Parts: sequence; C-alpha cells; structure tokens
Amino acid sequence: MKNSLYRNNKGFSLLEMVVAVLIMAIMAGAAIVAFNSVYNAQTSAASRVIADGMKQARTKALGLVNTTDADGVSNVYAKFYKSGSSLFIDVCSNYGGSETVFSSEKICSDRLDIRFCNVSGASVTDLVTVGDGTGTEPIVRVYFRKETGGISLIVKTDNYGSFSDSDAVLANNIRVINPNNSSEYRDIIMVDITGRCYVDE
Repeated sequence: MKNSLYRNNKGFSLLEMVVAVLIMAIMAGAAIVAFNSVYNAQTSAASRVIADGMKQARTKALGLVNTTDADGVSNVYAKFYKSGSSLFIDVCSNYGGSETVFSSEKICSDRLDIRFCNVSGASVTDLVTVGDGTGTEPIVRVYFRKETGGISLIVKTDNYGSFSDSDAVLANNIRVINPNNSSEYRDIIMVDITGRCYVDE
C-alpha cells in the first residue's frame, strides 16, 4: 500500500514539463502578435483621420471669405490636442478673436503618440508630441493660406491660442507611432507649398 502511494505521487516527468512550457510559449507568442496587430490597425486608422482632417482644413481655408490676416495667413487651421485620454483634430477658424469649430474628430486613444517631426532622408527630428504627458499638454495648430491652400505656419500653443515666433514648429511630417515599439508607425507627409497631405503607407 505504501509503495502504491509513492508511485501515484511522483510528480511531473521532464517531458510533461517541457511540453507545458512549450504550450505556454506558443500562447504568449500568439498574444504578442495579436497585440501588435491591434496597434498596427489603430496606427493606420489614426493616420487616415489626421490626413482627412488636414484636407478638410485646407478646403475650408480655400473656400471661406474674409479669413486672412494682413500678411495673407488664413485664420483657418487644424488643431491637434488631447482631451481626457484621447487625441483629437479639430478644423477651426479664429477670425476676430473668437474660435469657431467646424468639425472635431477623435484621432485615437493616448496609447499612440502623435509627433510633429522634421524628416530629411533617414534623419528624423522629433519637434513636439501632442498630449505628451508632461502636464503642459501642448496644442499644435496648422494654419493654411487662403490663396494656395499651402501650409503657412505650424505652432505649438497653450490652451488660449497665444503664441510667439519661438513657438513655431518647422515640421514637414506628422508621425503616428506606437510608443511601445518605435518601428511601428505611419507618416503623414505635409507638402508646404500646396498644403496637401497624404499617408505614406
């Protein structure tokens, strides 16, 4: 009877433990792949929302009357900002000191970063991250010219919209990036002269 109890409680064999570890490794690998696929889908969707919002702002700048300052800069802009745990793009005008919001779209949750960059060949310089978590939560405004639709000015502002020359952002690219894996990103290319924007897939 005693020998029978010992035989029934000998524990797992080495082979059984190896099989169990292999199964857990396969399941963990599948979970990581699925997790990255979700991030990739969110990154692609967010980049399309940004490109569409920029196109709407450009169209609005070209179509509205009496919307320029003395220097020809349109008062129509795309505004990027964080509210709660989400990032948004609004199409706005600020003529006569009062902001009018024409449209507002949620870009994504704050699990992704929206970065304004200067890209030159293989060199990428990060200039400002929207809703960067520092507590200042910078707002970025992209202004368009009425005559051509070109991008006239990109500025980092506070909640009140005031800015100086030092707040100018010399960016030619908006990058939507997975902060957990910097190799997963989508670029929205901004063409200064025409103001056209497209997703670089």
